[in-house]
Amino acid sequence: MDVQAVIFDMDGTILDTLTDLMSSLNETLEAFGMEQATREETRMRVGNGVNKLIERSVPEDTDPELLARIQTKFREVYQRRCEETTAPFPGIIRMLDDVADAGIACAVISNKADSAVQKLAEEVFGGRFAIAVGEREGYPLKPAGDAMIAVMTEMGVDPDKVLYVGDSDTDIEFAANAGVAFAGCAWGYRGTDFLLDHGATRILDTPDELLDVILSA
Repeated sequence: MDVQAVIFDMDGTILDTLTDLMSSLNETLEAFGMEQATREETRMRVGNGVNKLIERSVPEDTDPELLARIQTKFREVYQRRCEETTAPFPGIIRMLDDVADAGIACAVISNKADSAVQKLAEEVFGGRFAIAVGEREGYPLKPAGDAMIAVMTEMGVDPDKVLYVGDSDTDIEFAANAGVAFAGCAWGYRGTDFLLDHGATRILDTPDELLDVILSA
C-alpha cells in the first residue's frame, strides 16, 4: 500500500481528552440534578458524538425537550473546558512531524463538535493537519462514510492510498464504509481486545509502531 494520506480520529487516538470530557459531562449533569458519570462510564460512552454521549448519560425516559437542553449545555461547557487537561498521547507530535517530513498529508475526522475539533486542532497541533472535520451540518456522523469521502476528495487522494487510524468499533466501521485501510491504536479508549473483537486486523501499540507502518507501507 502506497500511503499518501493518513486520517486520524481525535479522542483516544491522537488526544487524551477523557478527563475534560468527564469534567464537562459531570458539570452538565450536575446543572440538571442528574447522577454523575465515572471515568469508566465516560470512556465507554464517548465516540458517537455529543447527542449520543448525553443520551447514554441521562435516564432513558428523559423528555426530548430536556434532553436537547442538556446536549446544548454540554456543548457550551465543553467548549470552555476542552483544554484544561487535554494533551496529545506520548509520541504523537513526533510521529506527525515524521509523517509530514515524509511528504504524507494528515487530516482529522471526529464525531466531536466541530467547534471543539477546530479549536484543538489549531491550538494543540498548529498547522499539522491539512483538514480537520468534526460534527457539522450536512455530514452524517461516523460510521457513515460521507465525511471521509468528502475529505479524500478535498485532499485529492484515492481510497486505496489512505490509512485511517482510530480506537473504536465506530472507527472500524467508518473505514470500511469509506473503503479505506484501518489501523487501530491500542493506547486508545477501547484497547486491543475490544478492537480485535470488533474485527480490527492491524493494531499498533505505540505511535512509533504506527509510524513504521505508514512509512513502510
